[in-house]
Amino acid sequence: MQMADDKKTLKNIENNILKMLAESTIEQILDQDDLINVLDQSKITSAEINERIAQAVVVEKEINETRMGYTQVAVRGSVLYFVIADMANINDMYQNSLEYVKVLFNKAIDTTEKSDTLETRLANLIDTITRQIYTNISRGLFERDKIIFSFLNCTSIMREKNMIDSIAWSLLLRGAAPITDAQKAKILPNPMPKNVLTDINHMYLYSAEINLPDIFGGLLEDMLKENDDWLKWAQSESPQNEPLPGEWDAKFDDFQKLIVIKAFRSEKLSAAFQIFVLRNMGKFYTEPPPVTMEIVYADTDEKTPMVFILSTGADPTN
Repeated sequence: MQMADDKKTLKNIENNILKMLAESTIEQILDQDDLINVLDQSKITSAEINERIAQAVVVEKEINETRMGYTQVAVRGSVLYFVIADMANINDMYQNSLEYVKVLFNKAIDTTEKSDTLETRLANLIDTITRQIYTNISRGLFERDKIIFSFLNCTSIMREKNMIDSIAWSLLLRGAAPITDAQKAKILPNPMPKNVLTDINHMYLYSAEINLPDIFGGLLEDMLKENDDWLKWAQSESPQNEPLPGEWDAKFDDFQKLIVIKAFRSEKLSAAFQIFVLRNMGKFYTEPPPVTMEIVYADTDEKTPMVFILSTGADPTN
């Protein structure tokens, strides 16, 4: 703003001088003390303004560099908001406005521990924002959906950092990708009994081999060779807690293991999601903190009331 005012002042000085010159003859120009004084004063003023403009340019550059340094905080807020918006696809009751999320975001910024070091400040901001938004949104979710919310937060953050392959994400979310007739002709036989690995899931693993050959290539062949080990793993009580047979446990990352678990034991995915979040975000996001009236009341004001939705048989005192 100041730089714009300084430039306007310079322009006014220039216009005044040109006006005086236009209204004077050559003899008058040489004899006019007022014009000479104006020229002298404008020279001094112009030098001062140019110095201030140069300083303003430096300050503006520093401000822009500092502002850009906080981009990752804004990105984290954006990632969390779109996860929250997607939760409405699970249940219509899970709708939260952008305005409400912005309130949570700004409150988290206000309560974040200060630091003179930018890296520390950014880490504190991202951690506090993620924790507080997660805590507040989790209050309004049914227990069965809280681990889904944690998993979506975790995977969305990792996907933004390119830590999860888009093809692997699509395989877990949507299932097998289309397979051509030529590719189907090369598929190995189902290495497991159909009650352990159905034909659909057999095709699902083959799709993973085709679309991610560097990672899943040779998986079905290994299952044929090491059939007993794979069968033992697939029929274990908690396969999500057991290492995969052979070299595959070391070869797959945490997310790629979820694809294998989905193929064999999809009912264990919820437990596998919890382990995934625990390893990649921490225990805090697998065990939502208890909600008390004191905690909820602290977040209310004259425009933010508490609304309780009770189901049949629920005890409002608990």
